[in-house]
Amino acid sequence: GNAWVVNSAGLIYRYTGSYWVNVPGIASDIGVGADGTVWVTNPAGLIYRYNGTGFQVMPGWASGIAVDPVGNAWVINPAGSIYRYTGSYFVNIPE
Repeated sequence: GNAWVVNSAGLIYRYTGSYWVNVPGIASDIGVGADGTVWVTNPAGLIYRYNGTGFQVMPGWASGIAVDPVGNAWVINPAGSIYRYTGSYFVNIPE
């Protein structure tokens, strides 16, 4: 797939294979799954998932995000707790 990045100003870009395209939104972290699912967190800690045309707010708060191969987000909150998205909600993953 093509890369997605967040620059130092929080602007989101995706690479088309030829050039970078700005995607509306502001993010502090971004994760992309092997299936192409894109998730971001914003500076306020809100979590969003890209739906193909824009970002949809999801439940929860996070300071960092990663995405597994099937598109489910894994997040960490400021307290260091880890959560995994189940397809419907986030569940805490004990350390």
